Amino acid sequence: MNNLPSYAYAILGVVLIAFVIVRQVSERRMTIGKLAIMPIVFVALPLLQDHDLGHRLVSSPLAIPLLLLGLLVGAGTGWLRAMTMSVRLEGSTLITKGSWKTVGTWVALIGLRLGVAGLAYLLGVKEGMGEALFCAAASFGVQNLVLAYRAGLLSLLKAA
Repeated sequence: MNNLPSYAYAILGVVLIAFVIVRQVSERRMTIGKLAIMPIVFVALPLLQDHDLGHRLVSSPLAIPLLLLGLLVGAGTGWLRAMTMSVRLEGSTLITKGSWKTVGTWVALIGLRLGVAGLAYLLGVKEGMGEALFCAAASFGVQNLVLAYRAGLLSLLKAA
């Protein structure tokens, strides 16, 4: 998969984002396991596929602060996106439905993430796919945690 041209990754990324947005605007039923899948996948992918990530993070004193900025962007937009969704609990299943505001938070995430990448470029810090995927992991992780909290799913875990 490392031999794909960069435009192929861009196309795959756009298709994936469109798929996720359509799913988030539609009513979805999720269990605790399903809430954890996307954050785990988006942490695992860069660790398994982005073999230059470690080198990039130590190659500049600004690389880790920029990674942290990307994580904050992801977490902040994830929180905001979770607040745009209706949420309810049926048994131990979380049911969510997004709106046009949910789509807006995706646009904001993409714009802000491009801004972080642009800042990195201006500062001479090399970034790759790993930094963007970690941003997505933070976004999905916080979004799903907030949705679970809003539905009362976390209090069910504490009681068990």
